[in-house]
Amino acid sequence: MPTSSSFEKLCREADRKKKKANRAAKREKANGGAKPETPAAPPPSIEELEAAAGDLVSCHDILGRFGAEVESTGLVGETNNAKILYLALTSRLFERPVSIAIKGVSSVGKSFTVEQVLKFFPPAAYFVRTGMSERAIIYSTEDYRHRFIIIFEAAGMNSDMVSYLIRTLLSEGRVVYEVVEKTKEGLRPRRIEKEGPTGLITTTTAPKLHPENETRLLSLGETVGAVEACAERGAGEISLAALAQKMKLDKSAVHHRVRKAIERGFLVNHEEKRAMPARIATADPLPDEIEILPAPEALGDRCSVEVQMEGIKKEEAEEAEESEVGPGPLLPPDPLFNTSTPPVSSAPFYDPGPIPDCLRRAPPGGNSPLACRTTTTPGSRN
Repeated sequence: MPTSSSFEKLCREADRKKKKANRAAKREKANGGAKPETPAAPPPSIEELEAAAGDLVSCHDILGRFGAEVESTGLVGETNNAKILYLALTSRLFERPVSIAIKGVSSVGKSFTVEQVLKFFPPAAYFVRTGMSERAIIYSTEDYRHRFIIIFEAAGMNSDMVSYLIRTLLSEGRVVYEVVEKTKEGLRPRRIEKEGPTGLITTTTAPKLHPENETRLLSLGETVGAVEACAERGAGEISLAALAQKMKLDKSAVHHRVRKAIERGFLVNHEEKRAMPARIATADPLPDEIEILPAPEALGDRCSVEVQMEGIKKEEAEEAEESEVGPGPLLPPDPLFNTSTPPVSSAPFYDPGPIPDCLRRAPPGGNSPLACRTTTTPGSRN
C-alpha cells in the first residue's frame, strides 16, 4: 500500500502533466489550431548524394542496369514494361508526369511488376491505394506535388467523381474544391486546394478504360505486342512455344494470356484441328491513341488570323475595273420585278412605240371604228 508521501508525489506529477498539457493547448489555440511545425531536415549535400549513388553517376546505361537489377528480383518477361514504369516514375520530377495504365488478363503479374519497380524508388515518390471514396482526393492529407498515385486496380476509381478528380489532377496539375461547412458562426464556405503535378499508375483487365482517362494514360500490353512484332517480321503466325520463348515466360502462363486475348478479340488461332500446335496471329488491332489536337508542325500556314485575301482582292479589282469603264446601257424596268424606275434626269426618255388601235380610248360622243368588238347575247343589256 503506497504511503502518503508517495501518494502526494504521484498527485504532484499528475498536476504537472496536466499543466503542461494545458499550456500546449493554449499555444495551439494561439496559433489558430495548428500544431507547431517541426523544423524540416536540411536537404542532403552534393557529396552525400554522390556517395549514395556510387558508380551509377558514371554509368552510361542506367536503364539497362535497372533492367538487370529488376530481373534479379524475380521479375521475368516484363522487363520492357518495368523500364517504362521506371521512366514514368522518374518523370514525377517534371511539370508533366507520364501516367500509365497496365492492361492485361488476370493473374499475369501486372501488380507484381508495379511492386517490383516501386522498390527502386523512395516512399516519398508515391503513395499506394487499393481504392478510395468519392472525395478522398480532396480531403486526403497526402502531398500530391511531384508524386504518383498507385491504384492497383482501375476498378478502385470507377466512381465518376473519383475519376473526374483524378483527371483534373493529371491534366490541370491541381484540384480546387469549395465546400460549405457548419461553424460556430453558421455555414461558411471553405476552399480546398491540392497542388500537383501528379502522376497515376493503375492496372486493369479491361481492354479500354473511360475515354476521358484513355487520353491521359499510356497503355502497356505485352502479349499482343509480341505477336504483332512477329507479324511485322513476316512470320504472320507464331506458336505458343515460340511466343513463350520470346516473352521469357512459362508456356502455361503464355497459354493463359493468349486465351484471354482471343476471348477479347485481340488474337486469333488459325489452327482449327485439335491436338495440333496453335498458330497465333493478330485479329482486331488494339485501340490507337486518340489525337485530340494536331501538332504545331501540321498546322503550317493554316492560321485563321492571317488568312489570304486573294479571292476578296480579286473581287475588289473587278469592281474597280467596272467603275472605270462606266455604267452600261440603262435597260427598261422589268414589270415582273419590284425594281425602282430610274429618275428622268439620269436616263433618256423611253418610247414604248405606237399604241394598238384596239387599245385606244374612243373620243367622246362617238365610237371608234377600230374599237375592239364585244359579243352580246340576246336579252342582255348594253
